[in-house]
Amino acid sequence: MSRSPDSEDGCFVAMDTEDSGTEPARITEEVNENTGSYRKKGNMDIFGTGAGRTMLELPEEVLEYILSFLSPYQEQKTAALVCKQWYRLIKGVAYQCYHGFLRAVREGNIQWESRTYPYPGTPITQRFSHSACYYDSNQSMYVFGGCTQSSCNAAFNDLWRLDLNSKEWIRPLASGRSVL
Repeated sequence: MSRSPDSEDGCFVAMDTEDSGTEPARITEEVNENTGSYRKKGNMDIFGTGAGRTMLELPEEVLEYILSFLSPYQEQKTAALVCKQWYRLIKGVAYQCYHGFLRAVREGNIQWESRTYPYPGTPITQRFSHSACYYDSNQSMYVFGGCTQSSCNAAFNDLWRLDLNSKEWIRPLASGRSVL
């Protein structure tokens, strides 16, 4: 798979160069003689078809607002690869989120809210006094131990992994010798 620059702002067209049996996607410019306007045509029309609007025509403020709804884990990283403009806007969104969070912590304006669980699988038991860490290479959060409100004298001795892309809880199998 190779990428080739397609426009001034760095948008890319993906082409599979390993498959020799197919032609790479071609995009051509066609000038409308009546209006003098340009329209991209071809078998891969990333700029939209017909008279409708495309993402490239949106004001940056609107596009930035739309991109702010992406998950900060894999979705933002993937969208940042679309073009230089999206990369720049997503970096700005990430910066605003990060510094907004730090400001809220500093000022004590953190509000916790309970969410419904519309994801596959079953969520783990609610707990406190647990250990948790984030592992970037597989974009997961690991949770170990803790106790519940109803059984404060009993502690969990379990390990769970939350896949932050699919929002699915997975119980990893721990192996090896115990260190005492």
